[in-house]
Amino acid sequence: MIKKISFSFLMLLSLNIYSQDTKSAEGSSIFTRRSIRRYLPQKVEKEKIDRILRAGMQGPSAGNQRGFEFVVIEDTNKLKALANLGPYSDPVARATIAILVVGTSENIPFPEALDYDLSVSSQNILLQVAEEGLGAVWLSVAPYKDRMEYVRAELKIPEGKYPFSLIPIGYSREKNRFIDRFDSSKIYYNNY
Repeated sequence: MIKKISFSFLMLLSLNIYSQDTKSAEGSSIFTRRSIRRYLPQKVEKEKIDRILRAGMQGPSAGNQRGFEFVVIEDTNKLKALANLGPYSDPVARATIAILVVGTSENIPFPEALDYDLSVSSQNILLQVAEEGLGAVWLSVAPYKDRMEYVRAELKIPEGKYPFSLIPIGYSREKNRFIDRFDSSKIYYNNY
């Protein structure tokens, strides 16, 4: 009987720990961030945009090279034009704002790591968007040459800089919500 009670107690305890881990994950933007593609016509406040841009600059970069720049697009005509970027870019036309993450290889010590730095910056933007109660989706511009040239022409991006990702942002009826994507079969310890 004691063994049975002990086992039951341990099972309840482990369920409680799992429940607590899941609950704490539910409130964190790294776990609740979703790709949201439909937006309400409501404008995003400047304070929120500023925090989102700050987050984009806050991540680590190789040798602290910080080879990123941002173009904030609020002009409706430009947003509609950028919606023609590729087969999945129609969310840009529905957004009230988009951020283009731009890479610059000028005066950076580790140009081979620039794409990683820009990926971190893009991810930080997406996480802060979720923190702000907004929705967004990452649209790849690089490495597609046709998309890079299209964006370069539309936004007058100078040579020596390249468009990396385009992130339409807005208020949405959809909410960022937790979906458990943990898969222990993808984890190895000490050896593959």
